[in-house]
Amino acid sequence: MTSSMLFSCMTCSSHPKSVLSDIPEEILDELSKTKISNIYKKGQTLFYEGNRPYGVYCMNSGKVKLTIHSCEGKDFIVKIAQAGDLIGYRSFFTDELYTLTAEIIEDASICFIDRERFFDLLKKHPPFSLKLLSMMGHDIKCAEENSSNLAFKSAQERIVELLFTFKESYGINQDNGNIKLDILISRDELASMIGTTTETAVRLTTWLKDKDLIEMSKKYMYITDLVGLQALIPSY
Repeated sequence: MTSSMLFSCMTCSSHPKSVLSDIPEEILDELSKTKISNIYKKGQTLFYEGNRPYGVYCMNSGKVKLTIHSCEGKDFIVKIAQAGDLIGYRSFFTDELYTLTAEIIEDASICFIDRERFFDLLKKHPPFSLKLLSMMGHDIKCAEENSSNLAFKSAQERIVELLFTFKESYGINQDNGNIKLDILISRDELASMIGTTTETAVRLTTWLKDKDLIEMSKKYMYITDLVGLQALIPSY
């Protein structure tokens, strides 16, 4: 079930790291009055692959997985979006159907900016367009790196690199020296992100646990030996 709320762009906790952070206050105030803000529960779908975009989504809190469905019937998680991220803007700009499905994996508050309002924002603040182009370029670079990793790196290398990515985005230092990866992700989702089977993902996480490099609770994963984990991938 989705519930509506009113979020002010200026008081939004994710505003400082959002692509909207440099927008003048008067424009943001106008945007706050016209956008639609909703609360989503885990398991809900924001949009489906093949749907037509009518605007863009701005993450206030929570996490959303962006998944592409292959012709072989497999799902591959391209990205996990979090607070401050803009979702669905590429298909919106190219006037194409969504190539991804966006599913809520942690309860989230998300704002929707419709087509007319978004283009109005671009016209009123041209530097915003350049910032979006930069963000799109970064996303393309990440997509190219993911393709390269799948083609040339082993599953072991991919899972270790993914843990480092999680550390950068979701890592929380604990009093005992461990690093909590503050993201709820299933073994199936982990396998999808590194392009392997669930069985292989389970085997790899067990292998890392047996080497005392990570710990796993019912909900979260912890890095217990950052140096040892880094030694598996010298480039890190």
